[in-house]
Amino acid sequence: MKKSTKALTIRIFVCINIILTSLTYAQKVHKKDTLYYLIDLHKIPINDRMLSRDTEGTYHFYQVNCFCSDSGQNLRFLCDEKTNVVLSKRKLSMIGLISLPNLIERIKKSGYRQFKNNVVLYFIEPDKKNYNKFEVHLLEDRKMKVVY
Repeated sequence: MKKSTKALTIRIFVCINIILTSLTYAQKVHKKDTLYYLIDLHKIPINDRMLSRDTEGTYHFYQVNCFCSDSGQNLRFLCDEKTNVVLSKRKLSMIGLISLPNLIERIKKSGYRQFKNNVVLYFIEPDKKNYNKFEVHLLEDRKMKVVY
């Protein structure tokens, strides 16, 4: 009788350890990098702009005209105006900004999926005395298929 009780106790102990271990792994949160890019299209002459913006409803579409994605396409981003957070000049000065060449390099180096899974990206645009911060999402690079 003692052997079966001891074996049952060991089994229960092992099961509890497995459950607790799996719960602690499930609790771990993957921390993402946060990047901020300041877009000031009004200060850049139209012919020198590498970045363009289009708006449809509350959505902003940004395109980096560099043909630098994995398939040679332009990089495209999307954001919803509803995610806008107003920043003062003081708050903006406390944020570390990334340059456009460094952002492009980071995307090229990591690839679409890894960038999307590991980075939260914000674009910041000036608006009179303050700045608007939008969370943007890198749109998936899709190769075009020609259908005859």
